[in-house]
Amino acid sequence: MAPRGTAGTAVNAARGGEMTTTRLVYTVREAADELRIGYSTARERIRTGELRSFKDGSRRLIAGEDLVAYVRARQNGGDRG
Repeated sequence: MAPRGTAGTAVNAARGGEMTTTRLVYTVREAADELRIGYSTARERIRTGELRSFKDGSRRLIAGEDLVAYVRARQNGGDRG
């Protein structure tokens, strides 16, 4: 797990403009940190389907590829607020 305070380090833009993630899954809090949004905002985006997630037992997780897909969607005309 990345040390706290390193938000924004896992989702990177590669030279070819391709976004990648270095992790397979994130907790909701970790995903919120990476996106630099609040935990409640992340939960709301999950609730509305803007950010995909899945349950693993009692934990809710976000796949790295879904985190990248969310950022791409926001860049390509999603809500800019």
